[in-house]
Amino acid sequence: MLPLIPIVFRIHNQMKKSILALSFTCLFSTAIHAQVQTNDETNKRIGINNPTPGFTFHLKHNNGGPQVDGTNGLAITTTGTTSPYTWVLYVGSDGSLQFLQEGALEVKFTANATMDVVSDETRKKDIDSIPEGQLANILRLQARQYRFKDQKDDTLNYGFIAQEAGKVFPSLVSVEREPNGKDSYMMNYIGLTPFLVKAIQEQQAIITEKEAEIAKLNERQNEMEQRLQKMEANLASLPTNVSQPVVAKR
Repeated sequence: MLPLIPIVFRIHNQMKKSILALSFTCLFSTAIHAQVQTNDETNKRIGINNPTPGFTFHLKHNNGGPQVDGTNGLAITTTGTTSPYTWVLYVGSDGSLQFLQEGALEVKFTANATMDVVSDETRKKDIDSIPEGQLANILRLQARQYRFKDQKDDTLNYGFIAQEAGKVFPSLVSVEREPNGKDSYMMNYIGLTPFLVKAIQEQQAIITEKEAEIAKLNERQNEMEQRLQKMEANLASLPTNVSQPVVAKR
């Protein structure tokens, strides 16, 4: 009977594992089916709050987005950090695609193909004017045309090289580490807009100053022309029959 004891123990352990596996499967299945409804196995589609998904992954949420009860939309949260970040993606009641970070609206893509970025004064501090001298910085930028190495067609793209732009506007360039270990330079194109506006304002100030100088020069020229006309009029009024002096012959 002794040789049977290890066999009995092995069977007992396997039964325990099987029971645990079955319990876990039941719990997992219950949790999944409580939140995920998959009714289209043929097309391998998954629906969340959606019994008839029309796409590979089809999420539906209540109208109005997370501001209604704080739970609508698709959330992505980081883990393993002392201060995790959460981004929420949802469709607004106006049909726009909106992004929130930590419960605050950040970006909105409207149905009219525009992008609105948060710019509320109440969410800003240390507000000040951009320093002068931005026209010179803008003139240092090199506008480029290029093609990406991995693009599938020969369409030309237009923009800047981040490494070049970073020498002029370092705050607009960041470096991200890719999964392959390579650093990729990223550029904040939207952030360039305030500097462009400032440069235009500086240029307009120069134009206004030059226009004032030109106006003064034109005024002086008009005064000189008026004086010349008066001189010509005075000369024209002189008598023409004035006798000429006789020069004695030798």
